[in-house]
Amino acid sequence: MTEDVTVFLVTHDFAIDPRSGGGQRTMLFYEAARKVARTEVIVLGLADHDGLRQVFRDAAAFHFVRQDGFPERAASRLRRAMTTILRLVRIRRIFAPDPQLRRDIEAIVGRKGPYVILCRYSYPFMKMDLPSDLATGRLVAVDLDDLDDLKYETESK
Repeated sequence: MTEDVTVFLVTHDFAIDPRSGGGQRTMLFYEAARKVARTEVIVLGLADHDGLRQVFRDAAAFHFVRQDGFPERAASRLRRAMTTILRLVRIRRIFAPDPQLRRDIEAIVGRKGPYVILCRYSYPFMKMDLPSDLATGRLVAVDLDDLDDLKYETESK
């Protein structure tokens, strides 16, 4: 493990459910990051709770940042479809940079590098509007390949 580099995994709370493809993929990134460098997790969402921390209990540090631009996942398929349509209609506003979110993220990672900010999905990446800056040792990466993020229900037997 590289001790002089920190990876900050930034994800929204909708992408951590291990029963979903998105949650499973987040855990793949998390486990891979932990194997190569000190890893801290930053979860964006509406409410902090112990369940979020439990998912990432082995992280070097856990940070929660309130971010209400993405609503909680709807319970019914009809509501999820309606929410998706509304998101598409308001796409520019939803993905517009959020200066407060940028300040919150910078307050967490705001030191000289080297460090990597790894964003799950384009949403946190676009909202935080924080580019790579090699002069300070900051590398920002985003996972854009969502083609395989189909929901997989897991079963405990």
